[in-house]
Parts: sequence; C-alpha cells; structure tokens
Amino acid sequence: MCHTKVLVNNRNGFVTRCAECSKVQIAFGTSLFGMSIKDFEVFANYLYAKRNEAEAYGLHEKCIHLKNGSAMMILTPYELENFIDLIETASIQNLIHECLNRPN
Repeated sequence: MCHTKVLVNNRNGFVTRCAECSKVQIAFGTSLFGMSIKDFEVFANYLYAKRNEAEAYGLHEKCIHLKNGSAMMILTPYELENFIDLIETASIQNLIHECLNRPN
C-alpha cells in the first residue's frame, strides 16, 4: 500500500507522491490519474508545449486536448494555466523533497 505525501493541494486539485514507490497521483477537476515520477516530468514538459497551442483559442473555449495514456482531458486555455500551475508547484516540491532526502 502506498504512503502518499501531498506535494500540492489547491482549489483545482492535488498532486501526491508515494514515499515508497515514487508513483505520482494527479487530481484536477474531475480527473484522477497516476504515473511514475519520470513520466510526471515528461508530462510537465508536454503541458508547456500545449501552452503555445492555447494562444490560438479564446480563454474559455474547450479546445485543448491533453492525452495521458488511454485517457484524454479537454481543457480551456484558462484551465490549462491552472493545471500547469498545479503541476509546476508539485514539480518544485518534488525537487525540494529529493534534495533534502539525498544521502550526503
């Protein structure tokens, strides 16, 4: 059983990481999915690329398609920015956690 630590929790969702297996769980809106820490960092970079695509649409137009394995999310550019904020904060918290727990 996983022993999760909350990396970030805000009004839009949360990101947790298991202290034992390093699996990350991401909740955003009504979506919940998990991935490895390596895939989490790849996913963060994927979101940054999607940010450029979002500039072509209206702020509240459901047009950004995010693929995660066999699942797909459809977000507005506004929601995408909120999602990126959640993922960026979790990524920073994860880096801090790794630095503090490195053996000297």
